[in-house]
Amino acid sequence: MEDKRYTKVGIYARVSKAEQKTVNDQIRICKEYCQLRDWQVIDTWHDEDSGANDNRINRAKVIAAYRQRIINVVLVWRMDRWSRSLKDLIGTIEDMQSSNTCFVSITEGLDLTNAAGRVIVHILGAFAQFERELIQERTKLGLARVRAQGQILGRPKVISQEIRDKVLEMAQNGISKRKIAISLGISRTNVQRFIRAGLPGAKIA
Repeated sequence: MEDKRYTKVGIYARVSKAEQKTVNDQIRICKEYCQLRDWQVIDTWHDEDSGANDNRINRAKVIAAYRQRIINVVLVWRMDRWSRSLKDLIGTIEDMQSSNTCFVSITEGLDLTNAAGRVIVHILGAFAQFERELIQERTKLGLARVRAQGQILGRPKVISQEIRDKVLEMAQNGISKRKIAISLGISRTNVQRFIRAGLPGAKIA
């Protein structure tokens, strides 16, 4: 059942440069929707920007309006007009709810003024959390694989000139690249690089 407390609407539309002619259509559809539900349109905002940019000037004005309780419904024609990522969508919906504001997207039928819409948001939130955990798990597995292959993680160490000179000295004494690396605590790649730079044409064991 619809909650009759939510009637003060802020309409938001977004278009890219290639879609500029459609902004009036988005706003018209939203206004017609408000008439059907007997909602009061307090103001309309629109941005001409990429959906990948979540720091849009007029979207920020919508956020300010609901935080100041000027509006209590944010209405969009389609969900991607407001946000292009699930993470941002869930984050901004949670922010709206903290200001007692509902989000409504006409095309997808997402309507937080009723219980069914709020259930859908909980489901979306669960998927967003699942996605975050998958990313974290993949990152950990990737790091473990890199370590298992003997690669050094993090910023490369700055190797002093003293170490470089020691590499050359040990190489000239016939010590193998592997033993030099173990002895000095550096990679075999660095050992090879220092020897080639200091002893051009030298054969490296």
